[in-house]
Amino acid sequence: MIATSYFAKAMRYPDMFRIAISRTVPSYFKPDCQLAWLAPTWEMLARYKATGDSNEYTRKYLNILLDKSSTIEYLAERLIAKERKQNVLLLCWEGPSKFCHRHLLADYLNVRFHMHIVEL
Repeated sequence: MIATSYFAKAMRYPDMFRIAISRTVPSYFKPDCQLAWLAPTWEMLARYKATGDSNEYTRKYLNILLDKSSTIEYLAERLIAKERKQNVLLLCWEGPSKFCHRHLLADYLNVRFHMHIVEL
């Protein structure tokens, strides 16, 4: 299984391979891996917080993913391979009902690579 969640809930899943997809992680949490390059830019975050424009944020974030398409393809292959041995959890800061780049990433991977990524 490949899933997404947020740091505050990650401690409930110690047996999963926990990947931080944010630029920073909480001091109380040590991920198994951190892929900060999957995080939105600070500028994107600041603009979204100031305007609440999720359409602009989504467009910019998807452009980041498209610019890194070969790296994303490699990541998808590695996630699928890892999933065969251990459940994988992609993590960032926002709670499950909040707008967040991890949901955009999960949707992108689900559509582009026919992965089934769920929210925990």
